[in-house]
Amino acid sequence: MPNNSSDVKRPLKVVISPVPPGEQINDRWPVSVDVDWIVAEYVNNKPEPSVLADADIYIGTDFNVAMGKAAKSLKAILIPAAGYDRIDPDAVPKNVIVANAYHHEAPIAEWVMAVALALDHELFLSDRSFRNGDWSQWPGRHGAYRELYGRTFGIIGYGAIGKRAARLANAYEMRVIAAGRRAETLNEAQSDDVEYGSGIEAMDWVLRESDFVLISTPLIDSTQNLIGERELGLMRPNAYLINPARGHIVNEKSTLRCPCK
Repeated sequence: MPNNSSDVKRPLKVVISPVPPGEQINDRWPVSVDVDWIVAEYVNNKPEPSVLADADIYIGTDFNVAMGKAAKSLKAILIPAAGYDRIDPDAVPKNVIVANAYHHEAPIAEWVMAVALALDHELFLSDRSFRNGDWSQWPGRHGAYRELYGRTFGIIGYGAIGKRAARLANAYEMRVIAAGRRAETLNEAQSDDVEYGSGIEAMDWVLRESDFVLISTPLIDSTQNLIGERELGLMRPNAYLINPARGHIVNEKSTLRCPCK
């Protein structure tokens, strides 16, 4: 006897933004179930609400009230990032699962060290100069470039990203110091060859001592505008502030008066 249509499992309807040219959807989003991909243009990081009308899953970083009202069949919101501050919790329909992504500390830590090298060695300036036929950036112009070796790498927020970056900085034989929220993290940090302190005093110490400061703390109420004019004023002249975390952790207006880079 044929199955009733209600017993037939239909593919999950999943809303995504377009994948990069030359890339296949199933390569970017490997799945083990049948999926009906709904590819929609995202404007300001989100699709038109009507696209979600019969969707089961929405993959994106933003969700607002209009989207919540339109999403009549939604079962899950999957955020392809750790941050969830652009998901309006009041807009999420009842019983809809919201999940964010973790285990991305390796590429972020690599990006941090790449930025530290590129800025300190003036690679961006050298690239622009060489492309314009200007060789004034060659190392002999005023001696060798600076080195990461022997410099101080500071970390504010000693979580997964901070720990991974600490290992990479240690590989460059830098002095690594860190400030976190929990005093009990001390033993773990020491085993990673990291000088560690907790609380505001420790953060001030990191800012004063470091040639490079990594911000790797989550954005919560206590970290909103955590780094302001006072904190930036503690930094060494020509120190670098590297923030792969949420933008609102650093007061943007204060950076205009910062002695750092």
